[in-house]
Amino acid sequence: MKGAFKLVSDQAIRISTDTLQINQIQELRAKTSSSVIGGTALLIPSSLIGSSGLVLTIAGNSSLSDYGIIEVIFGAPIAALGTIGVVSGIKLISNGKKCQRSKWEYTIVLETPLASEK
Repeated sequence: MKGAFKLVSDQAIRISTDTLQINQIQELRAKTSSSVIGGTALLIPSSLIGSSGLVLTIAGNSSLSDYGIIEVIFGAPIAALGTIGVVSGIKLISNGKKCQRSKWEYTIVLETPLASEK
């Protein structure tokens, strides 16, 4: 589930129309600066590797010599490896970091209005 949540009680939250018991939540995902930096660091080199493999594959296909087969044999796996890296980088940026239940604690803090808001 994704979205803003509202506190229903000290043991439950509501996201849109769904009410969840806090003890039922198994994992949380948070977009952190480290996940964005890590995703970008994975995305940029992977796209360069993937495009290099694609160029090798295309050049090998268009070549009529024996070296063309070698370019295809090496270029296709390099392109696939780069594609996997790009997809992983995009997933890391968009989904954020996964936090297992054993690694997070929660406390409910009721915010008091500021004196200027009264």
